[in-house]
Amino acid sequence: MNVVGLIPARGGSRGVPRKHLRPLGGVPVITWTIRAALDSKKLSRVVVSTDDREIAEVSRSAGAEVPFLRPADLAGHKALLPDVIRHAERELEKESGPIDMLVLLFPTCPFRTGAHIDQAIEDVLSDPHHFYAIGAGESPHHPYQCVALTREKRLQLFLDPPELEWSEMRKLNQSITIHRNYRGEFSGEEPVAVESARGTRYYHPRDLEPCRKVGVSMDEIASIDIDEPIDYFSAQVALKHGLVKP
Repeated sequence: MNVVGLIPARGGSRGVPRKHLRPLGGVPVITWTIRAALDSKKLSRVVVSTDDREIAEVSRSAGAEVPFLRPADLAGHKALLPDVIRHAERELEKESGPIDMLVLLFPTCPFRTGAHIDQAIEDVLSDPHHFYAIGAGESPHHPYQCVALTREKRLQLFLDPPELEWSEMRKLNQSITIHRNYRGEFSGEEPVAVESARGTRYYHPRDLEPCRKVGVSMDEIASIDIDEPIDYFSAQVALKHGLVKP
């Protein structure tokens, strides 16, 4: 099975400029994700998709492949992820044939591990109708503890507390997103919702069976996503206080 770990890393970034190359624990931020991917036992290869030659050089030094540079029209902040995926798919399939599974590993989540990646792949492969997997980390706030502020500056509960025990809540992150190849196309589309007497069921756009989404469970530290300066600071603090092994 050809399972590709794809690390999208464009050179431009707005929240934290040049964030993929910022130092973190003595190495560039992107190196953490490359090391985790190389530590995975289920990825066939680890590829970085970037438009930036410096990122490409650093990625190769860390052990990843950079077989192509992403074109400029797929590197701006308005570039769509499905287009980036399709470009990488075309380039990679020219040299190694069809990809069975694409595992997106955003370098802004440096503390996810090879074990997280392998568990996610196992979970997707456990059912032929799993649609995709996405990272789901611990959330410090439950929706029932949140309030909405009206235009009149009045507070109201965001959700009415249920009588039953609260379910476990998770916050989605970009640490791992798995797209499974189905009949020659990746599951980059939204599932189709079909209403019935039994409620809403979701189907893969090219499948007749119900699709299922898999949540990749991880703790709050592994879920850190460097999108703003405060996130970068949080990652540094986690390292400084020994919450992550460098």
